Amino acid sequence: MRKRIVALDFDGVIHSYTSDWQGARNTPDPPVPGVIEWIENFTMDHCIPPEREYRLCIFSSRSRYPGARRAMKKYLIKHGLDPAFLKMIKFPLLKPPAWLIIDDRCICFNGKVEGLTEAVTNFTPWYRR
Repeated sequence: MRKRIVALDFDGVIHSYTSDWQGARNTPDPPVPGVIEWIENFTMDHCIPPEREYRLCIFSSRSRYPGARRAMKKYLIKHGLDPAFLKMIKFPLLKPPAWLIIDDRCICFNGKVEGLTEAVTNFTPWYRR
């Protein structure tokens, strides 16, 4: 059975990203409340082999820089993620070909272009509102 990839963005979804970019290995802000627990619960309930349907991938534009993926893993453990979950979660270099993407900087396309320009030009991430 091929697993559906759920791609979870690191900055703005896990790392609250209130300090803006501080470098690929520097993650100074606390996690978004509840996100570590959500990762553990989702992984337990939906990602553990062999019969589960999903694979969780944590990605970031920072992932391609040396040491960044290791820094993201350390961040997750520092903020309470059980290290055993790291074996079940993938940390790709680039955004994977996902079935679903959870990202703070996206607009869900509804099949209609009406209003799309306004949605783009008026967009503000949740942590800037």
